[in-house]
Amino acid sequence: MERYVGLEHIDPGSLHIQRWGLISEGTSFTRRFRKGQVLFGKRRAYQRKVAVAEFDGLCSSDILVFQPKDDRLLPELLPFICQSDGFFEHALDTSAGSLSPRTKFKELARYEFPLPPLEEQHRIVKLLQAVENSRIVLQELLKTENVLLDSLVDLHCWQNNAAESQPLISLVKDTTGQVLDGDWIESKDQSISGIRLIQLADIGDGQFLNKSDRYISEETFNHLQCLEVFPGDLLISRMADPIGRACIIPDIGGKMITAVD
Repeated sequence: MERYVGLEHIDPGSLHIQRWGLISEGTSFTRRFRKGQVLFGKRRAYQRKVAVAEFDGLCSSDILVFQPKDDRLLPELLPFICQSDGFFEHALDTSAGSLSPRTKFKELARYEFPLPPLEEQHRIVKLLQAVENSRIVLQELLKTENVLLDSLVDLHCWQNNAAESQPLISLVKDTTGQVLDGDWIESKDQSISGIRLIQLADIGDGQFLNKSDRYISEETFNHLQCLEVFPGDLLISRMADPIGRACIIPDIGGKMITAVD
């Protein structure tokens, strides 16, 4: 084994591990995983961190390692089950803790789902893998587009204006904007409908991902005196995965708040 994986190495919504650390450089991780097993982030499950191991290694204790226990479930189908909305809802509902809510394996082990015959599982896996491959291609195109956009911004906003020495301005002091913290909403205060709770998983690299599906009630909103956000507001991630991702909130309809992340 040469590599270790922490939560910071797993991208939300992606089944592929593209970053890791080297064991030779030192690590406190002791949990072992093998190629083909599924890694699930049990801390802050709303981040939707699930990945398939493509090598043997060590992982954080905040990552649970899954594999089918018999031949009734195709190993290739397991990661898609762990990535499903129903599984994440169960993980969130069984999480405990305020600052870093975590779920437990014994809680996740109680999750039930309909298991099709193996022939149907093969058909489903083939379809889901085709969708995943298309997603990867689109993601690569988006990365290329972002590189092009950064180059155009650099050319037209900085290089062309360098001779004019355009001054930098503050988001707060020199504009009418405000930098505000979101609200810390514990799992027990969330609900399945009501006011939309925008979370870290919704903030993409320049785009609003619209991944989370959590809400609070109007009563909770008033009781906690939550801060409402509006379409056009700028969200900036101040936590890992990575720090500094930003996007504009689109008009998704209805009242919205955002978590402290």
